[in-house]
Parts: sequence; C-alpha cells; structure tokens
Amino acid sequence: MINLFSDLHAAPMISIMMLVPAIAALFLLLPMSSRAVRVLSLCATLITALFSLPLWELFDKSTAQMQFVERIPWVDLWNLEYSVGIDGISLPLVLLTLLISPVCVLASWQGITTRLRGYYACLLLMESIMLGIFVSLNLVLFFFFWEAMLVPMYLLIGMWGSERGRVAAMKFLLFTLAGSIFMLVGIVAIFLLGGRTFDIAALSRSGLAQSAQIWLFIAFFIGFAVKVPVVPFHGWQPDAYAEAPTAATVIMAAVLAKMGTYGFLRVLFPFFPYAAQTFLEPLLVISLITILYGAYCALAQQDLKRLIAYSSLSHMGFILLGIATLSSIGIQGSIIQMISHGVITGALFLWIGTAEERFKTRMLRDFGGLSRVVPVSATVFTVLGLAATGFPGMSAFVGEFLILSSVFQGHLIIGATAIFGVVLGVVYMCWAYYRMVLFNPSSLYPQGVGDLRLREMMFFTPLVAVVLIVGVQPGILLELMRFSTDHLVMALHSVNAVTHVAGGLQ
Repeated sequence: MINLFSDLHAAPMISIMMLVPAIAALFLLLPMSSRAVRVLSLCATLITALFSLPLWELFDKSTAQMQFVERIPWVDLWNLEYSVGIDGISLPLVLLTLLISPVCVLASWQGITTRLRGYYACLLLMESIMLGIFVSLNLVLFFFFWEAMLVPMYLLIGMWGSERGRVAAMKFLLFTLAGSIFMLVGIVAIFLLGGRTFDIAALSRSGLAQSAQIWLFIAFFIGFAVKVPVVPFHGWQPDAYAEAPTAATVIMAAVLAKMGTYGFLRVLFPFFPYAAQTFLEPLLVISLITILYGAYCALAQQDLKRLIAYSSLSHMGFILLGIATLSSIGIQGSIIQMISHGVITGALFLWIGTAEERFKTRMLRDFGGLSRVVPVSATVFTVLGLAATGFPGMSAFVGEFLILSSVFQGHLIIGATAIFGVVLGVVYMCWAYYRMVLFNPSSLYPQGVGDLRLREMMFFTPLVAVVLIVGVQPGILLELMRFSTDHLVMALHSVNAVTHVAGGLQ
C-alpha cells in the first residue's frame, strides 16, 4: 500500500483535497436534475475522502514535524504566503471531516427537497473550508477560512432550518462575528509584536512579553471559546443546533465545535505559553462549569434535539478540561474525545433526523416502545446512547479516562467534581432511553411506519464502526498524535525561560 502511494508524497494532495468539493460546488451552479445534484455532491465528498488513504499510509508517525507541506508566496509586502500541512494533531480532525461530509450528503438525500443546488453547494463549501482550517500554517489563511465558514453555515441554518431558523442563524452569526472581532485585533497585534510574520510556527517561537501574552490570550480565547462553545459564550448553540437542518447540526456538533478546541492547540497555547499557565486554574473552572451546566440543562429538556445539544455542550467542556491540563495525556485524551464526540454526537443528531422524518416529532413525551415498532432503529439508538455515556469498550470511554486521569494528577477537586458530569450524562441518556425505547408504545405513531432504510444504515454503519474500533484499539489514534502532543507540551514548558527573559527586558 505504501509503495502504491509513494509517488503521491510530493504531490499537492492537501490543496487538491480542499479544491475537489469547492469545484463541485461551482458545478452545482449549472442547471441539472435533482438526482444529478445529489449524485455529484456524494461523488465529490467520496473522492475527497479517498485522500485519507495516502495521508494515512504516508504519514510519518515518528515525528512531530509538519508533513505534506505546501508553500506558495502570496503577499511579499506583509510576509504572507499560502502554506498548508498536517501533523499528528490536525490529521485526526482532517479524517473526521472527510468521514462526516459524505454522511451529511446521504442524510440529506430525502429530507431536503427545495433549492437543492444551493443546499448541496453550501455543504461542499463547508467541507473545503473546514479542511482549510485544520491544515492552515499561516494565521491569515487560518482566519480567512474561519470567517468564510460563516456564510454557508448561516445560509444552511436560515434557509433550510425550521420556522425559527432565521432567528437561530442570526444569533449564530452575531456571536461568531463578535468573537472574530477580538481574534482579528489579536492577529494584528501579534503581527506587530511577533516579528511581522503570520507564519504559525514562527509565531509559536516569538517569545512575546508577559503583559502582551495576557491581553492577546484573552482576545484569542474569546474568539475560540464562542466556537467551542463554552459557558458563558454558548448562547447561540442550543437554538442553532435545534433549528438547523439535520446535516447542518451534524456539521456544527461534529466538526465546527472542534475548530475552537483546535485553535487552543494550534494557536492559543503555543503563541502564549506564559498566559496559558497563568490562566490554567480559570480555564479548569470554566471547563468544569461547562460540563455541569450542559449536563443539568440536558436533564430538563423535553425536546430530544435540545437534549443532545446540551449534552454536546457538556462533552465539549470535557475536551477543554483535558486541554487545560497542559499535559500530554490530557491533550491526547482531548483529541480522542474530539473524534469520539464528533462521531457519536453527529450520529445521534442523524438518528434524531431519521426519527423526525418518520414520527414528525422530537418531543420525548411522544415516543415510547421503539424497540417494538422500529427494532433496528432502536438498536442503533441503544448503541449510540451507550457510547455517549462513556461505556467501556467504546471511544468516549478512552477519551474521558485519559482526561480524568490527567486532571486527577494535579487537580484532585476539579477531577472529583467533573465525575458528577459523567454521572449526570448517564442519568439523562438512560432517562431518554427508558422513555423512548422501553416505555409503552405510543399511540401517536403513524400506521405502517418503516424501520431504517438501506441508505440510512449506510451512514450509521461507518460511524458506529469508528466508535467501536477506537474504543477497542485507541492506539490507532494515539500513535498518530503522540509525538505532536509531546512536542507541544515540551514547548509550552521549555519556553517559560525565554518568556521571563523577554518580560524582564520590557
């Protein structure tokens, strides 16, 4: 397999991978039938997913260096260049994006019936943009993709969402733009203070003064925290998740939320290591509040989609908790949890979409006895529900175990309190499962309602497979990220001496 792909190592695989869905989106501007729109979109995402094979086979797991790097001069006056590449931190998120995108196309096959070309064009553009964020090695390029994401996502929520979709889309837009303003100010400031470069690797070694790190850390933190989201920057999330069409909700929960936590690992902590350690305790507390707040809100929900939305908020708190430990084990656990959360929560939202198509409701009170009515669908929900609770042998268990292990090593009280978030997660998922699957069958079900179709099993099967494979063999991901996370942690701690010297000179 390696010999088969060896000639591709010098090819601009990352750029081609990003361009395929974008070019397909342009073709959707041409008049074509509804079936042709769907087939073209699915083919584009599947062709893009094929690039995961050479990336996986040719990726060198024994180094923390960026690989498959492409650099093209852009604006010499400002030292701008088009530069992309991947390492052990970004590759798992690239693979997650490549997995989720064709799933979203399949999930929209029958649910979307109006303005098909525009809808699928937005989905394809989102794939290109999300890949661009995870592979950017230039801060301006990173910010360009960060902002470009707003347009197709706003359209997906506002035009193809529910009746309140436009309100939810506007709230999403305003929150994200507000965070981006802080980030833009930080980018300009770090360019002036960090050697007049936008190269992410160079900025990670810039050794900014302590006072500058504090203020810039806050600016970038707000921008990333809105996207995760974390409390108190989460106001847009429940409405956007609940009112968006199924595929858009899956993208937001599975991938867009990871853009924020990826920003912590790629930009926030490497750029401002002194500030990261200064704000360590507040970050842990914010993570803990997010975990507990999301879990308690999930307990109060009657709308299944909102329940999973608040559950997602709680699990993102766990991811930030692991990152905030500034330890290799905690960060590795967080990356595994990013992948696990993306797959499990995305699959749960997909399941809700299939249930809503059949039963025309998302309210828990309208369900009951699904195991008798749609046994295959009920089985899928059972597996996903167990996975969401962190059941041993599934991917979320690995991530949560590594995160909590890292937290307990230096922050016993935080770790002990975070356990309540795990307990509450089990409570609300078991409560929903009892109401929906085991309770007496509802009399509101339509006559002759069908079970999962072949198309739906086609997008559930790979997601469930990833949950089980990573749960049983977490080394598959740990081998990818180990050197990169170790390098990041070493850089965070070793740069302190340089930072102190720079602060003293100021």
